[in-house]
Amino acid sequence: MQDLEFTIEKKVKIVSNDITDMDLCDRLIEKIKLNIDPTLSHKTNVPHMTAFERFNGDPDFHAFLKLIQPDIKKIWQRSFLIKDSWGVLMNKGDSTDCHSHQEASAFCGVLYLTKGGPGTSFPEIQQVINPVKGRFILFDAIMKHFVMPSDIDRRYSLAFNMIDVKDWDNTNTSITI
Repeated sequence: MQDLEFTIEKKVKIVSNDITDMDLCDRLIEKIKLNIDPTLSHKTNVPHMTAFERFNGDPDFHAFLKLIQPDIKKIWQRSFLIKDSWGVLMNKGDSTDCHSHQEASAFCGVLYLTKGGPGTSFPEIQQVINPVKGRFILFDAIMKHFVMPSDIDRRYSLAFNMIDVKDWDNTNTSITI
């Protein structure tokens, strides 16, 4: 038996754009405020968060996905399922460690619900996407990213992971957008 180790390079993409529906952002903030789960906060890489699947069936989150459909097609052309979608609150001094979401076989994303605070840093490509209310980013699940310590209170965002629907998968839980 032989152990083999390789480095494989992969072309990756980040798509960033802004939505203009600030009422949608405000509704999502209110849902995050009401659903922060103290038993999950700081147990993962996230300071204050909702349950991982909190927004999977949420009509406002689905409306957001419909709004950004042209941008999703820039990064992912096949069918996908929502794996996780959770709300995040970062207060002054909160941060996240560098990590990736390799369990999401399709793509990941973040919708910023407030303006200001530290951006999402992608160290491998030396890029930072700064939070502006209504701005979103979509990126390949293997991309490492982190958030520096927040210099403001109440930085809200909604993060999500999507998984690929395989041709042989007969589950019927996908969202049509």
